[in-house]
Amino acid sequence: MDDLWCLLYILAELRGPLPWARIRDRNRILRMKKDIELDELLENCPVEMVPFAEHISTLNYYIRPDYAFLHNLLDQVMTAGGIRFSDPYDWEKNATVSRETAVSATPV
Repeated sequence: MDDLWCLLYILAELRGPLPWARIRDRNRILRMKKDIELDELLENCPVEMVPFAEHISTLNYYIRPDYAFLHNLLDQVMTAGGIRFSDPYDWEKNATVSRETAVSATPV
């Protein structure tokens, strides 16, 4: 479950700084994480990230995440962004990406 929260925060941070980015007090950060509304946290993210966050909010140590559901949501984000699993990574040899693809390749 913690890994999924980390993933969510990383994906949200790709779209802009997290609300606690400049805070150093760990207790204050914890309070902010507990108190933040999902809409606020994910305001710059694709809409599919809201049900992702809602699902992981229902989990505890004993409840297994619905990985198929979460994978489907991330797949929807990729499809909407025109990204395929077969697309080359930036660091791959001979990776050529058109300007149009590069601009749309940041759906999260």
